[in-house]
Amino acid sequence: MLAPDVSRARRRLLVCQGAVCQAAGGLEARIAWQRRVGRGEAARAVVVPTACLAMCRAAPVAVLYPDGAWFARARARRVGLIWAAVESGRLGDAPGFLYRRPDPEGPDGR
Repeated sequence: MLAPDVSRARRRLLVCQGAVCQAAGGLEARIAWQRRVGRGEAARAVVVPTACLAMCRAAPVAVLYPDGAWFARARARRVGLIWAAVESGRLGDAPGFLYRRPDPEGPDGR
């Protein structure tokens, strides 16, 4: 598989393709993410398959950058709900939301 061109992407969605995530539906999730966010110039994000993210208990895992949001059990059937929360700016309401890094520009950013 060719590496996706991330140079123009506003967002990158890393989808774990480690062995445990694969067994939990990681490949199907990656395909569902690619269909949801689009491809080419019209893409709202670039889907990037990645090696193990060491969150096996939460498999399959997806990470959204630059938002810094991690999603557990990001199976294909949940992709639409997760992406709807992303687009509405309500990441914390997304199914499987695990964590979001603090905003370095925010009041607690140092």
